[in-house]
Amino acid sequence: MKRKINIIICFLVTAGFYSCNKYVNQSGTSGGGGTVTNTSDSVSYIKFFNPVDFGNLTVYLNNDSLGSIAPYFPSTYIKTKAGSNIVRIVSPVNPSIDALNVGIDVTGGKYYSCFMYKVGYDWKISLVPDDLTAPPANKANIRVLDFRTQAYFTYVNISVVSPGLDQVSFYKRNFLDHSTYGSNAQFKPVFAGSYNIVVTQDTSITNLAIKKNVALDNGKIYSVIMMTPTAATPAAALSQISLDVEKHN
Repeated sequence: MKRKINIIICFLVTAGFYSCNKYVNQSGTSGGGGTVTNTSDSVSYIKFFNPVDFGNLTVYLNNDSLGSIAPYFPSTYIKTKAGSNIVRIVSPVNPSIDALNVGIDVTGGKYYSCFMYKVGYDWKISLVPDDLTAPPANKANIRVLDFRTQAYFTYVNISVVSPGLDQVSFYKRNFLDHSTYGSNAQFKPVFAGSYNIVVTQDTSITNLAIKKNVALDNGKIYSVIMMTPTAATPAAALSQISLDVEKHN
């Protein structure tokens, strides 16, 4: 009788152990003792931008074609695995070869913007983290990213202005400075409304570029992307800055 009771107790303990393992597995730990991530932590999201004037770019992410990415027309956010990924850009000159084949690392549950650009003969990418936290009530979030491959030697100031409503400024900006200073990749809040975006040289109040009547909608998140023609000399490009405003959500 005592042996039968011991057998029953062992069975109940074992059943309880496997029952607990099944419950823990649902919260993120595998029954075999390994670690798995929740769905939101096992995938990331990347939005691809083409801020240069070489026409459409054919892009692959881990050998999956994203089609052609045109200037001023970024992709949607593409879901991919967290961790290591491969970005390929097909050569615009010779489609049989890659202009760039590079690895990137992304964190699970995070959003990124991937900018593809060319300096001299070399294609490169800039992977920028996107904080898509909702803006404060009645506001939009905005940031400035500098992709002036020409005129890169000149610092500029950018003002996002709506007279009588709100204004936010970005000072002493330069080519790819978001890579050097992470704060330049962060968004700033402004009251929702219609704005003018004005670029001036750091040492002057002369306007270098202006984009008028830009709608910044309540609850939305935007990037202002500064670009220059790749064929222009650095001096000439300073007066040929283009402003693209793209919405993230």
